[in-house]
Amino acid sequence: MENLNDFRNTSKEFDEIDSISNFKDLFYNNKNLIYFDGNSLGKLPLTVIKNLNNVVQDEWGNDLIQSWNKKWINLPNEISAIISKILCCNNEEIFIGESTSNNLFKLLYSLCNKNLYKGIYTDILNFPSDIYICQEISKSHNIPFNLISYNDEKTCDIQKLEEIITNSKNSIFVLSLVSYKSSYKYPLKSLNKIAKESNSTIIWDLSHAVGAIHIDLEESHTEFAIGCTYKFLNCGPGSPAFIYVNRKKIKEINSPINGWFSHENPFDFKQKYSQTHSIEKFRSGTPHILSMSTMIDSLNITLLAGTKNIDTKREKMIDFFNQLFKSYLESRNFKLESPKDLSIIGSHVTISHSESWRICKSLINPQKGKKIIVDFRPNNYLRIAITPLYTSFDEILKLVVRLVEILDTGEFKLHDNSREIVT
Repeated sequence: MENLNDFRNTSKEFDEIDSISNFKDLFYNNKNLIYFDGNSLGKLPLTVIKNLNNVVQDEWGNDLIQSWNKKWINLPNEISAIISKILCCNNEEIFIGESTSNNLFKLLYSLCNKNLYKGIYTDILNFPSDIYICQEISKSHNIPFNLISYNDEKTCDIQKLEEIITNSKNSIFVLSLVSYKSSYKYPLKSLNKIAKESNSTIIWDLSHAVGAIHIDLEESHTEFAIGCTYKFLNCGPGSPAFIYVNRKKIKEINSPINGWFSHENPFDFKQKYSQTHSIEKFRSGTPHILSMSTMIDSLNITLLAGTKNIDTKREKMIDFFNQLFKSYLESRNFKLESPKDLSIIGSHVTISHSESWRICKSLINPQKGKKIIVDFRPNNYLRIAITPLYTSFDEILKLVVRLVEILDTGEFKLHDNSREIVT
């Protein structure tokens, strides 16, 4: 591998001057593993272990129901306050709870109930479950559904999308800020502006973006958003998702679920339902305390590091990977599926190869050395999460060297094409 020493020196230099490199020490790091799958599940913050044990043993075990008044009843609002700081919005605009799909359903349903919108649009870059929900609600409300297609499923034809938004008056668009497959990043602010001019609105899915890129919901004039917290925010498997509604819009919509905790006075136990006028209207039932108990410590890491610092390192790391790709992987029949332009890419890089799945299995099950985890998406995509909070430049170099080794030695041939359920 020509110029490898030059890249080693560069990675060493970059790691030495990295202003947020110390944040890696706040996570549980398996010394036999290099992890590039933070876009699916983030690492475990060390303090969560002790705190979660405390919630189970002391708050649940010893204090039992007393813990609701002592701590639990305010926990969702404490979490919302931190997420609002990460997303640069008001804490009264964030609801935390349930799953991303449930939250999209409730938000989209509530908008359609206003009878103001003539169409529901999404595109082929969006996550499949978001598309499913758009299709279902279009049927239940008898509103036309439109799936926007481009030349491929990797890059948005932004001019085409802008024209559709401009010409589709009074419509709802559901878009992922960062595409799960290719990491294509949409222009948040400019699309919001175009939508407003056409009396339309956009619900943004921030799942593959929040915690990895700097997002300012206030400055970008975003009206509605949803997102998960178990990826780049590192809140744990199945941690609750969030809804964002601009404070000017909260009173205009009502949740489709008349739940206990969405009542304006839930502990009055009145037989007649009266929905709260706050963002809490989306709270269907009892908060998931065990899942939420991982979140404050996890979110505070991102808040302390600063999303602008994270974003700066992300761009630098992706640029470093792209240089390595051009030097070593392009000639070995790998294809870069993500945008090369750093202004339109999120925090994972997608590459492909005809033997992607067997290469993936070789990374996970090495003949020697450290296990490396990336993830696989059909048909031949390998997604590599660049997670600035705990990824080093040296680890990126090690990944590329390992990919070269697997190809050059034919190690991938030791594996078959059988797959487990989760890839």
